[in-house]
Amino acid sequence: MYTPVDLEHWKGYFATVVTPFKKNLEIDYSNYERLLKWLLKEHMHGFVIAGTTGEWSTLKFEERCELFEASRQYLPRSVPVIAGCSALRIEETLAYIKTAQNLKMDGVLLTVPPYVCPTDREIIHFYKTASDYSSLPIIAYNWPQGTGCDFSLSVIDSIFKFKNIVALKNSTLNSNQFLEVLKTYSKNKLIFGIMPGEKGMKLMKEHGGNGCIGAAGVLGRKQPGFFEAFWQGDYGKALSMGHYDESFMSHFFTGFKGKYGHAISTFKYLLSMQGVCSQFVRPPLLTISDKNKQVISQLVTKLGLFDEI
Repeated sequence: MYTPVDLEHWKGYFATVVTPFKKNLEIDYSNYERLLKWLLKEHMHGFVIAGTTGEWSTLKFEERCELFEASRQYLPRSVPVIAGCSALRIEETLAYIKTAQNLKMDGVLLTVPPYVCPTDREIIHFYKTASDYSSLPIIAYNWPQGTGCDFSLSVIDSIFKFKNIVALKNSTLNSNQFLEVLKTYSKNKLIFGIMPGEKGMKLMKEHGGNGCIGAAGVLGRKQPGFFEAFWQGDYGKALSMGHYDESFMSHFFTGFKGKYGHAISTFKYLLSMQGVCSQFVRPPLLTISDKNKQVISQLVTKLGLFDEI
């Protein structure tokens, strides 16, 4: 009998899983299995399938559904497996939610449709439509860099009233908004967006929060290890683990933008360096240039990002 992972276990570091492609840009399911099993071995606390990092915008409907199915096949029922159901059209979103329900995924991650920049009223209506349709819990995703909309506090308050909106992944660059949301809702809702490191530890100590969804798990167990050490009260170890992620983000990104190529291309190249994923991306994205591959390789060594812990 199917029993979804209880929401009390929706915490820690959730890997946004990249989609491995062959050189001809078909999905490489053998590589996908190897990647998921590696991420599981590295202690990821949850998985998001076919989200932004999974290049959902390049996937055909059938491909995304196949990724959902493969993830259910390769991952145990003991960890949350979340279906990325964002799409350009609400009808597509609902179709993905239906597929996720049929495959007994644990939940849904959902942005508003990109490009159109809906009004506050339209954002609220969008999430109400999804909540009314879904039998799965939904993580609303505030992703202003990709959607052109940064949720106001009133919008967040409104969508949290819908029964199936149980969590928020908050990727705002507005630190005041992030803090206010955390202070207001962390006792009653799941709030993701806490980055490993000193700042993240301070936020969780003072205001709570559930963890982080992102970065493809490229640093392996160091990323979930930060949260595990924090939960155990070993703050020194948490800071040591978090330092790797802080170094990674500061050297490889400006905000959410990659310094040496697109963020997704960067994640895939770093995973390919570890032998667990191909580096191929679908257009309009491009693989990392040979020049920047050298820079990345040197930085990885200098920062000790792949060192054993």
